[in-house]
Amino acid sequence: MNISKTVRNKRRPAASKSSQATPEDISKLSSTMQIPIVAVAEGIDVKSTSHLEILQPNQPPLKIELGRDEIIIGRIGECSIYLPFSNVSREHARIFGKGEEFLIEDLNSTNGTFVNGVKISRCILRSNDQIRIGDTRIQFVQQKFRV
Repeated sequence: MNISKTVRNKRRPAASKSSQATPEDISKLSSTMQIPIVAVAEGIDVKSTSHLEILQPNQPPLKIELGRDEIIIGRIGECSIYLPFSNVSREHARIFGKGEEFLIEDLNSTNGTFVNGVKISRCILRSNDQIRIGDTRIQFVQQKFRV
């Protein structure tokens, strides 16, 4: 997970002869840089756990812990999460870890993958995001705590 922080330069650009600032002058005033969460929370031991809560029609809820292994969701039995419904593609979507985050990617499915009601091709998952694949609802849950 990266946190964006705005950094302002203390040095102002030299005044130009005209009273209007140029785009170059404006870009020198501020810039955005990526700061890893490790740099922000240095010295604080934080651990996180992530899981999926799967709600299928006529089935009890299912909880799947996420690790670093890729999860394939689809209609064929070889998938990590098997969804035996006609509106789910054979290999519909995948969930995978990248750094400190989890991403979901649609695998060119026929009916699409939706996160919080928006059709996606790939996106970063945030805690309590609602994923819809066919008639199945999946909630992504990420809990962070100090150790």
